[in-house]
Amino acid sequence: HSVAELQKLVHTWIGSLSFTPVCYAPDCDPSATIPMIAVRCSVLSANKEKAVQLIQEILRDTQFDAKLILPLLRQSVQDFEQTLTSSGHAFAAGRVNARLSADGVFSEYTAGFTSGRWLESLEADYDNQIGAVINDLQLFRDNFFIGSRLRVSCTEDGDTDWIHQLIDSLPMGDAHRAKVLYPLLEKQNEGIVIPGDVSYAAKGVLLPAYDAHIHVMTHLLTYDWLWNEVRVKGGAYGTGINGNSLGGMTAYSYRDPDPANALHAFANIGSYLHEKAEENMDITSYVIGAIAAVSPLLSPRSRIIVSDARWFGRISYQTRCENRQKMLGSTIQELDALGAELSKAMQNGPVCIIGPAAKLQEMQDEHLTILPARPKHVDTK
Repeated sequence: HSVAELQKLVHTWIGSLSFTPVCYAPDCDPSATIPMIAVRCSVLSANKEKAVQLIQEILRDTQFDAKLILPLLRQSVQDFEQTLTSSGHAFAAGRVNARLSADGVFSEYTAGFTSGRWLESLEADYDNQIGAVINDLQLFRDNFFIGSRLRVSCTEDGDTDWIHQLIDSLPMGDAHRAKVLYPLLEKQNEGIVIPGDVSYAAKGVLLPAYDAHIHVMTHLLTYDWLWNEVRVKGGAYGTGINGNSLGGMTAYSYRDPDPANALHAFANIGSYLHEKAEENMDITSYVIGAIAAVSPLLSPRSRIIVSDARWFGRISYQTRCENRQKMLGSTIQELDALGAELSKAMQNGPVCIIGPAAKLQEMQDEHLTILPARPKHVDTK
């Protein structure tokens, strides 16, 4: 089928279809990750076979045409540059996380600032580079999409014939799934220049080990300390701090007129928690909020995504129950102890500020390495 025909058939028979690079860190190990491509499809039961046929064709028979790739590339570059300006906090957090874990490196190179810069460099030198890129794409297509690499997750009980149809349609090949030890980005503080008047700030750390109290602590910090210091007093449109199962924690500000104020608030998290511990603050509402945040109502599509993360990450039901009990029993004194550990790590945590050149120049006390808005040349290797 042509591209137009495929688009029509997908819209006719499939509710949604996406192809996304993902990764999973088994056993909550920040030093390694399993890279994968997730093909996600939502389809009526009566249309499963048609969906399988279309997915087979896309995975195995896609022809890479330089003339057809170019408009898609231009759209991707435009999307990247617009999103960098409108949602810079996500890119700033991505740069920080790529200095903390293999998961972060993978995400940075497949969907972050580095990925966007590579797209820009390809567009700028398209005629000279696209031939080599197409050769790589053909190689990846022939080696990635084989039966021995395939894992299928489905929310429907009973009928599995369509799954075997998909598996049998792919050449088996020879593959050994392995964890990859991606080298971290060099540790440094960065400033990325964008047009406009607003900035985005991010700072992250990797704690020695994951602790389920992280989720209660981040909920409290987001909706009390950071909300008041960064959003109310600092004038930012948004702020927060996230924690993950690797022990990573990233604080950020969104559309922030004063990113230096945000960094100051991040640095004083430990003092705030210690003060609240001395007051014996009641954190019941924050425990309830944190439990709700990590246990949202899931659609069938979301259940697949969450279940895959648990399975590939080897997170057992028993571990989840233990973490839930730990969260339910959280005290402000335990959060104070964790906050002291976080504050110590924050002293040397990497920083990324995305904003106008003038604002970045004001923040040279942070020893920022400035990356221009769009360099004339980017090494694509």
